[in-house]
Amino acid sequence: MRILLTTILILSLATLGLGQLFDTTTYHKDLSSYVKVDDVLHMRFNKTNEDTLLKFGHRIQDAFIGTPISLHTGRIASPSKPLEYQTPTTDQFQLSTPLFGNWFYNPDSLVYHQSQTPRTDLTYAQGTGNLLHLAASHSQNISSNWSFGLIYNRTKSHNLFHNNLPAFNQERMTNLFSTGVYSHFYTPNRKYEVFANFINSKNTVKETFGITNPEEFDQLSGRAKTFAGEANFYDASNLFIDRTWSVTQFFRPGKRTIQINDTTIGPDTNTSNITAQWFHQFRYRRHINRFTDGDPNIDLFPTRFVSLETHDSIFHSVLSNKIGKAFHVKSMLTKIWMLHEAIQVKQHYFHTSSFNHVRFGGDVNKSVKNSTHYVYAHGSALGYYSGDFKGLYRFESLLNRIDLHSEVSLTRRRPDYNEQFFGSNNYYWNKSLNRTLTSQVAGRISNKKSTRALNVDFYDIDQFVYYDSTGVAQQLDDHVQYLRANAVFQFRLGSSWYWKNRVTYQWTSNKVLALPAVSVKTRLYKEGYLFNKNMWARIGVDVQYFTPYTGTTYNPIVRQMTLSNKEIGGFPIVDVFINSEVRSMELYVSTHHIAQGYFINDSFMASDYVFIGRTFQFGVNWRLFD
Repeated sequence: MRILLTTILILSLATLGLGQLFDTTTYHKDLSSYVKVDDVLHMRFNKTNEDTLLKFGHRIQDAFIGTPISLHTGRIASPSKPLEYQTPTTDQFQLSTPLFGNWFYNPDSLVYHQSQTPRTDLTYAQGTGNLLHLAASHSQNISSNWSFGLIYNRTKSHNLFHNNLPAFNQERMTNLFSTGVYSHFYTPNRKYEVFANFINSKNTVKETFGITNPEEFDQLSGRAKTFAGEANFYDASNLFIDRTWSVTQFFRPGKRTIQINDTTIGPDTNTSNITAQWFHQFRYRRHINRFTDGDPNIDLFPTRFVSLETHDSIFHSVLSNKIGKAFHVKSMLTKIWMLHEAIQVKQHYFHTSSFNHVRFGGDVNKSVKNSTHYVYAHGSALGYYSGDFKGLYRFESLLNRIDLHSEVSLTRRRPDYNEQFFGSNNYYWNKSLNRTLTSQVAGRISNKKSTRALNVDFYDIDQFVYYDSTGVAQQLDDHVQYLRANAVFQFRLGSSWYWKNRVTYQWTSNKVLALPAVSVKTRLYKEGYLFNKNMWARIGVDVQYFTPYTGTTYNPIVRQMTLSNKEIGGFPIVDVFINSEVRSMELYVSTHHIAQGYFINDSFMASDYVFIGRTFQFGVNWRLFD
């Protein structure tokens, strides 16, 4: 405790010293802007100014109120899954449900920066539990119409509660890299434009399969837990690698009006007269997943199909080409496209599969006064996904004080590949599963600033696929209904206090869709100048809570969240934080899960997986621009 208080005091004095040395006037030139491929695809050509205001840097994953609580295995950068039902992807081949979506860079959400001067952003964080987080990004313009950038993320962490692992004090239980390079180019008349990127992500995860005796472990407190955390697995790990090469090109017929602009970030082309464009997206994805276990636990898994030691590998690669056209007709934007994917899957010792599929689709977006109508549809006519389809209609009405959104959809989808075919040293199945039919009805009402919003979603899922408590994929020959109501409300208390909340209620008709009935996220903080207006800061608390339910755990062999017979949840996760800003530098300190040990069964997140417990971290973010 004295170490924690001393560290906070040192950081506060250091921040105060910086505030006295530098001018702390809060101004932001916003010289850096960015574009996204999806915006250009929808013929939105305006650049977005980068937000350089103080962020909540004490959270490595910053989206707090906007995202649901994630169920994970007790470590940063570990496998995780939202505690809400999310519909599986339908726009590309998927081997299985991805569990590192929050940690790996995604080519579809990549932003392409453009700035008058070189832009560099650095983030460093360190904390107990051997946490180390380093993120960096750099971008600059080669010319007014050509830019490139680099992104880098390094995150590793530990969990002190597994004392039978080899060299557990030194070995990182999660060791993640995610890097990328990108470039954006267009001709002066904007008739041709191209976005290209390469992303390489890798995570080595030390697997434990949870604590051997969780009931006995939970009765202990303090340092005694460190010497009683014997894990079910002794020498097992998963290696996850994702590599993606992506090139998206646009060709726009017709004449262009060119205007001279002396800045390096302002466009030289008037884009308002672009009424149509052809687009082509080439993408190659390669995924490698290797599970190794030098000392298998035969009490848990007596069956071994291949050898005494386990070396399971899954490789899959996807080569895709998507071509289409987007065009404006008055207030209506229409897109039509065709997608072809060539897929190869290899599961070591078991089987290799190669197949193709072709999908056709399109959407129409029409604006009428203060309302928007959106229709989307796709269907797979040939190959692996033949017979799949999706149809969606969305209506948005922007009234004087509130915004209304409604949506209905119907999706028919073949289950993920590993839900049908899976081979390993301990598991094997080859199943012929029916297609899942999902119907959805959704509505949303919010105020203009989205500080208060209510979302209601209802799903009816026929032939739902899940992983049972033994880790085997199963299909329910029945319907599952799911209802979710999610409320977000934010208040300003006085001149400098803010209170933000996210409350979610869920109901399911069958326990195979295991989710907590209620989950809550709340953030209360005060912001403003401190130390005689020498430092801008936020001081506050984050709280997460979900009601007890039975239950979910993680199976590292099938690499999925599975059902469990044990109850989890029912305790708060409380974080206390201080974020401060001096010019373009941000400093922060926080204590995570500060109430650990005061509630029953508050050591576990997923069943039998020990939460890292009370931890402390500090970090800095430095923008070398603005």
